[in-house]
Amino acid sequence: MGRIRQYASATERKAAYRSRMKATTISVEREAFTRIDRALIALQDNIWRAHTRGNPLARELYGTKPVDTLEATVAWILQQINETRRTSAEEKCQDATKIGGTC
Repeated sequence: MGRIRQYASATERKAAYRSRMKATTISVEREAFTRIDRALIALQDNIWRAHTRGNPLARELYGTKPVDTLEATVAWILQQINETRRTSAEEKCQDATKIGGTC
């Protein structure tokens, strides 16, 4: 006795396959992806060179995989942004208290 068919026709089978593929894959613009990949590799290479010369920031950012380096770089940039915001807010508060205001 044979196996029970899951799909009544080849058309149904192909439609189900396309539906599964659409749900599990994404469309990528190849040229943009290639540019991002090259930029990421260049970032990794430059940070590695600085790391080997003893740059403390590069030591902090360098990862064995380009994605690790990218994640560390993004985290560092966000930290710098937050520190700048905090400093800016503190300066505004100091300026306000100098002229008799409150924070």
